[in-house]
Parts: sequence; structure tokens; C-alpha cells
Amino acid sequence: MEDKKRNEWVNDDDAAEQEKNQEKYTGTIIISFLIPLVGLILYFAKKNSNPRQANLAGKAAGWGFVFALIVEQISKFV
Repeated sequence: MEDKKRNEWVNDDDAAEQEKNQEKYTGTIIISFLIPLVGLILYFAKKNSNPRQANLAGKAAGWGFVFALIVEQISKFV
């Protein structure tokens, strides 16, 4: 019974830490999405020191680039 409670505490701590990290990377994600070149630079700069942040920056940059292409194509027809 005690092991189960201990696991719950560990899971609560992990969840709190993940939420804290997610808040920490929110700025990186937003900047990378809005300016994909910055996201690409962040990806290569952080891929060895902080792979999670680098991965998020790279994905956000990719989505930002795709979004920009779609908006550009739509604006040509309007």
C-alpha cells in the first residue's frame, strides 16, 4: 500500500515538473512558429545541450513554415 502512495507522489512530482518545463518552452515554441528561421537556428544550437527544446523548436519551425506557405497560397487567390 505504501508503494502505491509513493508512486502517486512521484507521478505528481513528474507531472508538476513536466508542466513547469512546458511553460518554460512556450516562448521557444511561439518564436519558432512565428519566425521559422529562428526556430531552425535554435534547433541546431540546442540539439546537443537540450534535445527536448531543440525538438520542439524544430517542429514549431516546420509547422510555421507550412502555415506561411498555406497563407501565401490562399492570399494569391483572394
